[in-house]
Amino acid sequence: FADVDGERVVWLFDGGGPLVIEADRLSGRPDLETLAEGAVEFRRGPLILKADRVEYQQQSDLARATGNVEISRNGNVYRGPEVQLKVDRFEGYFQSPSYHFGRTNAGGQADRFDFLDENRGVAEINIAKQRNGPIGTLKLTFIKEYTRFENPEFARRPEGVPAA
Repeated sequence: FADVDGERVVWLFDGGGPLVIEADRLSGRPDLETLAEGAVEFRRGPLILKADRVEYQQQSDLARATGNVEISRNGNVYRGPEVQLKVDRFEGYFQSPSYHFGRTNAGGQADRFDFLDENRGVAEINIAKQRNGPIGTLKLTFIKEYTRFENPEFARRPEGVPAA
């Protein structure tokens, strides 16, 4: 379904739940792909994705957004230049994001943030300056249940198995 709201174009899909795409320009093939350009807002469930450009493949539920990308979901906000995301499963990656977790009012920046599913992610953080420790790149696993980052080896350990 497409509708023109003043100068903006709005498309509504109801494949895996209501999906609304608003943009200055929309094109594509029904039930296959959509290209949205210019002040794009893409909404499905708790996810709001804003960007300059969004390509969405309906069959694979894959969205690729570039230019001033912002994702808001469940009080958490991620901003950066590029994201690729399987929307319903919340799997994919964000290049060079800054992030803010609403639950703890904490945030930071990463070289890359990988969304493993709606509850876990992996951030690649570059420590460029530190008073009393090493510098370099570090990978940390994000655990939504506790709103914290942990060492990936610790985060993958089965429940009840003590650390070595």
